[in-house]
Formats: sequence, structure tokens, C-alpha cells
Amino acid sequence: MKSNDKWFVMSKQTSLEFINACEKEKIQILGIDGFYLHENGGIEPSMANSIDFSSSHKEGANSYDDAIRFIQKREDNLYYEVICEE
Repeated sequence: MKSNDKWFVMSKQTSLEFINACEKEKIQILGIDGFYLHENGGIEPSMANSIDFSSSHKEGANSYDDAIRFIQKREDNLYYEVICEE
């Protein structure tokens, strides 16, 4: 996990574990933002590796399986911010 005070991104595996923990605690997943982190400290957002569940899933819908499938299909070198309800 990489952190910047209030913003953190997680590896593919950690993101999957986080989503499973959210499901266990019934915390709704609202979206996932994908990023490439470069050795020089650069951060490159990737819209192709991001998804918004807030408008496509009705309240109470199960976005956990969709979120897990989405991340599983992505490259291992991506990092993710998983957006969830507070």
C-alpha cells in the first residue's frame, strides 16, 4: 500500500482483500480508480482501469463481485483506490 496522508492506493491483491472486507462489513463499493505508479514518483491515472458503480448499481445492490472481477482482469502492476461508503 502506498500512502499520502489522506489518499492511499493498494496493490491488486490488497485491493481484492479490501473489497472482501467491505463485503463482510456491508460497506458499499462506489467505484475503483486505477493508477500506474512510476519509479520517479510519478502517478498516472488510468481511466481505462477505473469504474464507477455509484450510478450503475442501485442501493443495496451487490457490487462486490463486479469489483473483484474488474480488478482480477487488470494488470498486476496497477494500483487502486477503492472508493466506498463511509
